[in-house]
Amino acid sequence: EILSRYFVIRLKRSMEEKKKRALRVCHVDLINKMNPEDMKHPLYERKLLTPDEFERLNLPHQTTRDKNTFILLQIPKKGRDAFDLFVDCLQETAGDNPPHQELYTTLIQNLENITISS
Repeated sequence: EILSRYFVIRLKRSMEEKKKRALRVCHVDLINKMNPEDMKHPLYERKLLTPDEFERLNLPHQTTRDKNTFILLQIPKKGRDAFDLFVDCLQETAGDNPPHQELYTTLIQNLENITISS
C-alpha cells in the first residue's frame, strides 16, 4: 500500500504525458526560437528554475541553444503545472519577443492535436 500511495503521489505531481509530448514535438522550434534571456526571470519567479539552475543560465560559455536545451530538459521535471506555467512565460514575454507568441500558439495547437491512447 505504501508503494501504491507513492505512485499516486508521483502521478499527481508529474506532468501529463500529453504535455510532455507537446514539448517534444516543438523541441526544435523552442531550441531555435526561444530567447532564454527573456524567459529566465519569469521561469524563476514561477519556481520552474531553482537558484542554481538560474545561475547556470548566466554562465558566459553557454550558447542560446545550450540554455534552451537546459530549460527544456528541466520543465518536465517540475511537476504537473510546469507546462502551463512555461506556456504562461512564453505568453508573458511575447510582447517583447514575437517568436514567443508563435511558440506559444504552436505549443497550444500541438497540445490540442495530441491524442494519448490507453
